[in-house]
Amino acid sequence: MYFEKPELLLAGPLLAVLLYYLHVKGYRRFYAKKSSLKNPLAAYAGTGGAEPRRLGTLALKVLLAVLVGVALAGPYIVVEKRVERSGSAELNVSLNVARPAAVLVVDVSGSMEDSIPGGVKIEVARRAATLLVERMPGGVDVGLLAFSDRIVLSLPPTGDRRRVLDAIESLKPGGGTMYTYPLQAALSWLKPYKLFNASTLVVFVSDGLPADAATYRTLLSEFRSLGIPVYTVYIGPGGDEGERELKLIAGSTGGEEYTAGSAEELLKAFKTLAEKASSILVRASAVGVAGGVVEEKVGLSWAFAVSALIVTLILLYARSRESGVAF
Repeated sequence: MYFEKPELLLAGPLLAVLLYYLHVKGYRRFYAKKSSLKNPLAAYAGTGGAEPRRLGTLALKVLLAVLVGVALAGPYIVVEKRVERSGSAELNVSLNVARPAAVLVVDVSGSMEDSIPGGVKIEVARRAATLLVERMPGGVDVGLLAFSDRIVLSLPPTGDRRRVLDAIESLKPGGGTMYTYPLQAALSWLKPYKLFNASTLVVFVSDGLPADAATYRTLLSEFRSLGIPVYTVYIGPGGDEGERELKLIAGSTGGEEYTAGSAEELLKAFKTLAEKASSILVRASAVGVAGGVVEEKVGLSWAFAVSALIVTLILLYARSRESGVAF
């Protein structure tokens, strides 16, 4: 048996000492006072044959003190439980250990200065990124990476949305396109979250082909193994090489790919991503017959508390019957 608050076990001995004192000193005072109403000589006559019978109630008081002390200490046991699932099952577990985290990765290469129907790519991307961050749940940490052929801006996951929004407004296009550096940075940020079993995801936005395809692709398997999906948004017409590249990233990591050929489509894609981020959960899938032994903590405070109540009732009955003193 284990205890949540073992230091409270000391309450048992302390309560026992107090009850013993009241048992010895208090009995004579209250018993004599009550009996003197019936016989004025009771205070001088003592308790007589009642003393041996009082050993029983003393034992009950000590037992009561022990039960109360153990109940306060939060006793529990750990039992092994066999868990089996057949067919396909999905477990949704709310995060209790660490905050979920999302990293927004935005391409700010020179081509982001180009126009699409409805506006300039970088300007629409800033609006869409702002929309995503503003709609993220309050309990989600958000990070931002802006890249071209290098990392231009780096803001690790934080709960300070104002910092993220200000950083988004500062994004300006320029340079080439390389995916390795931002993906490595996002991975290094999110690994600690996974150690605490927190849900994480990456939103990756780009409009072009990377110059380091062979290098960055080696990172995708690590995202997959850690359970960090990458949701990609391609800014440009569907069916070209850039779209296929982002589909590869999403498919290899367990994410989804969105293609936006216009400002309206880009904003729509980010609204959908915001909805997904609003219900971030730890997800575990089981296919076929899956099973295992898990440890489960079973609290016992209630059992000791009920036992203490029962002992108290017995004690009250015994004391009242013996001497008319309630406790």
